[in-house]
Amino acid sequence: MRTIATALVLLMPLAAAPAVAQFAGAERAALAEPFRGVTTDGTLQPGLFSIESTGVSTAPVKAAAEAFLVGLTDVQRQATTFAVDDDEWRKWANV
Repeated sequence: MRTIATALVLLMPLAAAPAVAQFAGAERAALAEPFRGVTTDGTLQPGLFSIESTGVSTAPVKAAAEAFLVGLTDVQRQATTFAVDDDEWRKWANV
């Protein structure tokens, strides 16, 4: 016998479908636009991240990334690495 909670969990994907479809459509539209820069309010923020030496070595981060990549299978590597101009890069978020 299914509980009400189980029934609700089974119905949630149906209820969320319109929102998911709306998000997917908005995402496709946004990705169709060329990348112009970073904004939080619609106004581009030029020079937001300048490239300058901080004196902190990135060697440990580079070594960790290389070790991570070496440990992946070809299939895993294809699923986790993207060109800098790939749509996946534009969708990246550290939440």
